[in-house]
Amino acid sequence: MTIFLSPFPQNCIARGLPHCGVDAGTGLLSRNLFACTLERELARVWPRASALLLIDVDGLDDLDEAFGRTGVETVLEQFARRLENLAPRGAALGRLDHDTLALLLAGLEDLHQVTRTAAHIRRALEQPFDLAAGDLMLTACIGIATCPADACTAAELLGHAGIALLHAGLAGHGVCCFYTASMQALPATPWSARYRAHWSGATAGGAVQRPTVPA
Repeated sequence: MTIFLSPFPQNCIARGLPHCGVDAGTGLLSRNLFACTLERELARVWPRASALLLIDVDGLDDLDEAFGRTGVETVLEQFARRLENLAPRGAALGRLDHDTLALLLAGLEDLHQVTRTAAHIRRALEQPFDLAAGDLMLTACIGIATCPADACTAAELLGHAGIALLHAGLAGHGVCCFYTASMQALPATPWSARYRAHWSGATAGGAVQRPTVPA
């Protein structure tokens, strides 16, 4: 498996993005470096298909209340290792915020690979997580968008995968949703507008500034 840690993306340096590097808690790409990798990889494999999977472990808020942030970080670190083990060769893994991990499958020959990978992720959660207080079983929601079918830019792909993740979370625990255009009409909740802004890159601190893919 290849995790894109080097060479350091030159567009990251050119755009002056802060805090590019590796997430200390999980060892995965940071949000900014993952955004750069996403842009670069979509351009590299264009027009072949790519897929972005955003993954939220269910119940982390309850875990935080019960065991503190240390418990959450322990779960995410163990989950990151499982994702590394199941990710196909050439995949990129990143941590986009406190609780969301991302998996990029670039240059797919077969879109069925996306469904298979999502199934592998769900099976990876069938094994308990090892915490100081004992073993813990968890599930995860997954939001998926593809390029160029769903989006033609890295920013759009990130936003659409985030919307799919929102719908998966609203549907319940352990749900996987593929993005569809009908999802643009987000459910009317107090936080849906903030969620859309977050995954469209509007609150990413400049990490995603409308990167483009060659026509």
